[in-house]
Amino acid sequence: MYNPSTISLYGLQNYSLYLLNNAKECREKFLLVANWLVDYQDELGGWAYTFDHPFLPHRVSTLRAPWYSAIGLGMALSVLSRATLLTDDQGF
Repeated sequence: MYNPSTISLYGLQNYSLYLLNNAKECREKFLLVANWLVDYQDELGGWAYTFDHPFLPHRVSTLRAPWYSAIGLGMALSVLSRATLLTDDQGF
């Protein structure tokens, strides 16, 4: 099971380290995450969570898989826009 928010956060962390230290290995890790996001984007254009989420179970019914997170989508788009800027590759 993959968590798009966590994967994107890892990518953004490596992007920041690349900018801070010009560390080539961080750039490569960042681009691996960007490519993963491209490869695993679903037919609706997002990255669905594949588990049920009992969000506030006493107030709201359980979110049933698949579901999308605005935070996850925003973080993924942040990775992809930075990858486009970094590489000038419109495939991101």
